[in-house]
Amino acid sequence: MFESFSGNSNGLVKKTMSRIQFTFDLKGGQWLNGKLGTYKVTDNTFSTDIQHRVQKGDLVLRDLGYWNLSAFRYFVENEIFFYLN
Repeated sequence: MFESFSGNSNGLVKKTMSRIQFTFDLKGGQWLNGKLGTYKVTDNTFSTDIQHRVQKGDLVLRDLGYWNLSAFRYFVENEIFFYLN
């Protein structure tokens, strides 16, 4: 699995790490999207990935790893609420 989900290696030991990105509709109780990938691809890479799934009045909850000015601008311009913790 190290070839698909590379992590770190010291020559003796190889560690595999992965990152799961998902979108969950809390109000509707549905999984909307999910991606499994290497840990080297950061959360910020996915910060604008949600734009085609949200609409005016929605609330987007995220941690600080998704901090991205262009995503925030999109949310504000389209009257989408967001919270980062």
